[in-house]
Amino acid sequence: MKREEVDAESIELGVPKREEIVMDAVRKGKVEFFNDQKGFGFIKEDETQEKFFVHVHGCTEVIVENDKVSFELEQGLKGLNCVRVKKI
Repeated sequence: MKREEVDAESIELGVPKREEIVMDAVRKGKVEFFNDQKGFGFIKEDETQEKFFVHVHGCTEVIVENDKVSFELEQGLKGLNCVRVKKI
């Protein structure tokens, strides 16, 4: 077996840089479901049609089903949560 000699200084160690995904921080959507007695619900984003969890503590004002809202997303324990939710 023939061995090839490698220059140790030519070896690069590290993790490739991830491309930064630039997303609009403020999103828009519609309140699909909201249980005001339990204080939580779901907002469906207009652009992607994805549904995100919302808790009453993430709202800046009272929301009800079918309200058009703007919101931001933050990582929660079980996934992305809507925060800074307000009617538009």
